Parts: sequence; C-alpha cells; structure tokens
Amino acid sequence: MLTVNKEKWSYSDYLLLDDDHRYEIIGGHLEMTPAPSVNHQVISKRLFIRLNSFVEDNALGTMLYAPVDVVLSDEDVFEPDILFISRHNSHIIEDNAVFGPPDLVIEILSLSTQYRDLHEKRMMYQRYKVREYWIVDPFNRHVEILILNDKGSYITHANSEQYISSNELKGLEVDLDDIFKGWL
Repeated sequence: MLTVNKEKWSYSDYLLLDDDHRYEIIGGHLEMTPAPSVNHQVISKRLFIRLNSFVEDNALGTMLYAPVDVVLSDEDVFEPDILFISRHNSHIIEDNAVFGPPDLVIEILSLSTQYRDLHEKRMMYQRYKVREYWIVDPFNRHVEILILNDKGSYITHANSEQYISSNELKGLEVDLDDIFKGWL
C-alpha cells in the first residue's frame, strides 16, 4: 500500500492504493474526491437514464457512470460523473478502465470539486481532445455544453436553463426541468 503523501503519482501508483476513498490524478497530483451528495446522485441518475436510453435506442455506443477510471495519460486519471464512448471508439474501453478520451464527459458540480471541474478538468479534457464536455450546475439549475472547435479549443455549444441538445448525440434533447425537478 502506498501512502497518499507521495509527491508525483502515476497510474501504476494509483492502482496500488488500498483504501475506500475515491481519487483522481491531475498532472501527477493525487486528489481525493469526496462522495457526492444525494442531490448530485439524483441528477446524475436522471441524466444517465435519459442519455443511456437514447444511446441504446440508437446503437450509438456505450454510456458509463462513476466510478470508472478514465486514463488520459499516466499522470492524468479522472472519474467523470457520466461519459459516452461512441461505437467508433469502443476500442478504448477495457475491463478495468477507459484508456483514452471519451467522446462526451459530464461533470456535475459540487462545492468540493467545483473549481477542479470548471478549471483543471476543463483544461485537461480540452488538451486530451474530449469532443464534448457538459458542466452541470445543480445550484443554478443550469447546463453548459462545450465542444471542440477546429483549433482544438472549447466553445459553447449550448448554455441553458431549460432545453439542451448534444453535438455528439445528434437528435438528443433534454428538458432540464425533468433533470432538476424536486431538488434544491
């Protein structure tokens, strides 16, 4: 078992952790991720069910939800709340992790991870070419969808408090009232 005081972390170090905490590695730095709130989990469940149904009905690929490791490099290992891998990229899915950038990643903000999701992960997802990144803000009942432009930078595809659609999941429309109802 490794101690969490190690200065630089790799995926192989991460695999040796032997405790019940959730961790991510960002730029070689180990970050503990607290368990999500009930509100976070309800929103995650509703989004996953809606997107998974669309993906399965249209045979588009695979939807997964946390906890699942996404290994972007030896020093960048994340656990997105929800992710989509297209059929075309299914080769990146292995039994113990996803090795490469998903086509779509969803992060639901919480007080303890908000900065990481809005800044550090956004930068890393862009760097590793995650084509679509949803930032779900349960506090303001709002979703921002970012997509990569031709230059490899994120631009806003959707920014809504009511209906959102996906660039990667063409034809999908989500009513945010259905996702956020009854909470907050």
